[in-house]
Amino acid sequence: MFFTTLLIAIVFFAYIILIIALIIGVYKVKYFDKKTLNNKSEKSKDLKFSIVIPFRNEEGNLEQLISNLANQDYPKKNYQIILVDDFSTDNSFEIAKKNAENYSSLSIKLFKNKIAGKKQALRLGISNSDYDFIITTDADCSHNKKWLSEIADFQHITNCNMIVAPVQISKSNNLFGKFQEIEFLSLQASTIGSIGINKPIMCNGANLIFQKKLFIKSNIKEEIASGDDMFLLHEIKRHPEYKINYLMSQNAIVNTNATENINAFINQRIRWASKAKYYKDNFSILTALIVFATTLSQIILLILSVFNVFYLYCFLIILIVKSIIDYALIYNVNSLFKIKNIFGLIIPFEIIYFIYTIYVGVLSIFSSSFLWKDRKYKY
Repeated sequence: MFFTTLLIAIVFFAYIILIIALIIGVYKVKYFDKKTLNNKSEKSKDLKFSIVIPFRNEEGNLEQLISNLANQDYPKKNYQIILVDDFSTDNSFEIAKKNAENYSSLSIKLFKNKIAGKKQALRLGISNSDYDFIITTDADCSHNKKWLSEIADFQHITNCNMIVAPVQISKSNNLFGKFQEIEFLSLQASTIGSIGINKPIMCNGANLIFQKKLFIKSNIKEEIASGDDMFLLHEIKRHPEYKINYLMSQNAIVNTNATENINAFINQRIRWASKAKYYKDNFSILTALIVFATTLSQIILLILSVFNVFYLYCFLIILIVKSIIDYALIYNVNSLFKIKNIFGLIIPFEIIYFIYTIYVGVLSIFSSSFLWKDRKYKY
């Protein structure tokens, strides 16, 4: 009993230290204040961007996507849209082509992928881009009309090599959607906090800005289906001379839809988790191990509580303390994303989270396949 309790206590102590470090990091990342631009904001409008979007079977989203991007509050001459069809089996390519023709004043390039896979589509789009700064996003995302202007202003001030920008799950009224909102908020909190302590561990390709030259020479592990954003981040992070920053701004938020059902959700999370075993970034690996070990400790305590009530008390103490510190982390970040009623949902979220995390973690380690965009991947 003593050895088990001690080991779990050590794991949980490590988790507390990790979350406290991330909370400190969140406080270090300041909200973007355009007042620092003074009278130089017009110069930021001279920055040029290539927006690269691989897509597959997105016929229901492409019209809105192109409309959002075409109506940005930014000089049309200073950005281009590059769409790459990744072997769609619906009418996505035809819809993209038709809608692109409606915006003759904007540079829109449309390609068909030569080798199946998002990473290959991304590389094709970037290799055909005209500008030095690349922005990636997804076809099912929506964008504020000031999105590009905000990115340009931030880059003008910070002169970053990579900008990690906010992504949010669209608001939902059902419990499943709300769970995804809170979980995604926790991921954004970890993203912001880790960047704040200069140890970035994650980003999201739905809203990511980087220099073209860095992508060209980076190893994004094209043999693995997903993770282009994470592997690129880790490659850039390896070079201390490169600057990575987080754009803390509501105008820069990109909204994406929640998954429609549990099967799609689990497949998505397995895809996200399965690439972790290929990470070489030490802090990312350490973070993943601490989180997984903490979750596993909760499961072990719950099982042992059947035989000894002492472990039930330990489980409840960890659940309550973990909920408090997790809430402290996401509370500060929620001033950006403004999700309602997270306090009342934090305990139910924590209970669901540790069960599903173990389930997804085990599947990502031992399962050799997952579904993504109607394609089955194995590795």
